[in-house]
Amino acid sequence: MKAESRVLEALARLYEKSQAGRTGLGELDFQPELEPLLKAAGCDEGDVRELAERELHGLDGDLLTLQLSNRRAKGDILKVRLPLANEAALYRRLGRPSPTEVRAKWSALFHEAMNWPVPATFADEWKCFCLRGVVNAVHWENMSSFRREDLGAGRGLLNLITRLLAWRFEKYFVREVSCRICGDSKRLERQRGVLERLLAEATNGRIANFAALGILDTPKHVLVVGPLRLRFPDSVLDIGGLRDGASLSEADIERAEIECPSTRCITVENKTSFHQRAIQNQNALHIHTSYPGAATVALLRKLPRTMEFYHSGDTDPAGFDILRDLRASTGLPICSLGMDFVECADSPPLTAEEANLLENLMSDPLLREERPALHAMLTSKRKGVFEQEHR
Repeated sequence: MKAESRVLEALARLYEKSQAGRTGLGELDFQPELEPLLKAAGCDEGDVRELAERELHGLDGDLLTLQLSNRRAKGDILKVRLPLANEAALYRRLGRPSPTEVRAKWSALFHEAMNWPVPATFADEWKCFCLRGVVNAVHWENMSSFRREDLGAGRGLLNLITRLLAWRFEKYFVREVSCRICGDSKRLERQRGVLERLLAEATNGRIANFAALGILDTPKHVLVVGPLRLRFPDSVLDIGGLRDGASLSEADIERAEIECPSTRCITVENKTSFHQRAIQNQNALHIHTSYPGAATVALLRKLPRTMEFYHSGDTDPAGFDILRDLRASTGLPICSLGMDFVECADSPPLTAEEANLLENLMSDPLLREERPALHAMLTSKRKGVFEQEHR
């Protein structure tokens, strides 16, 4: 990069951190001292410094105003002054939007979002929220939930808020909801803090968290049926004789020595199918799990590696993503069980999010063996006979 470009890029970066650059409310010209500016540009030594200073002198009186030293050699620069009125000219020279233009784009985004569809029960609060965004974005006030430099991410957050407000399912775990509305099982958890903050702002406090939408945290208990013993220092818990199994906490699993005389462990996504399988095959250890919580992962990791591991789940995109998550979180060679794709012309069509998830799953090495089923589903554009109870 030319010395001039490096210096002007550094000037722009420093300007963007100033009050004037952040908010557009500065009253004084931006005037950094020369040495910090050259250091930020990587032009503080040698020939590149000489070239950078020469270029700054060439811009004096045009884009910039230089404050020179009277006590040193003629022409020594003390400060570089950028008149606020020259902000647009600086960024035109750099070939990118100025901070003022960026904030204006954010304001326009909120103005656009006012007309995005949300349920009628939230419509008034949503419009007020967007109107506040239109105003706040102009001077970047009360905008801590967003990164000014990433308008695309901001659009994605706002769009996700509208999808969350439209969530109408009863009591689903967070990773299932994330998979359904994002095509990414972990996005809601990754962005939980900012999403819950924005939900509260967008509903005037009526929806303060995921739980208010019926979105549940993945439990830290795991339901288990079959031959399993938990050996504690002063007692032994044998659940093998329990008809319907037991719900084990992560804390108890972590502190116990696990003994399992079975040679086979089967994780099952659907609860009805879980109990049915457990009745039909009482010699195997059965674990009920959707996206695995901490207790499920802890138990699977402590089981003998000599066991055979299988997973039986729905064959929609979320079902295969659960299988992927199980393999990733436990490191176990878990085989799919009865998870072939069965085409059905009357089955629900894939949503855009599900098709996107399928594309990602097909490229994931953890699902190499399931690629034919994933490809068949993506080609059919439908879920097929995907529910365990129907297979």
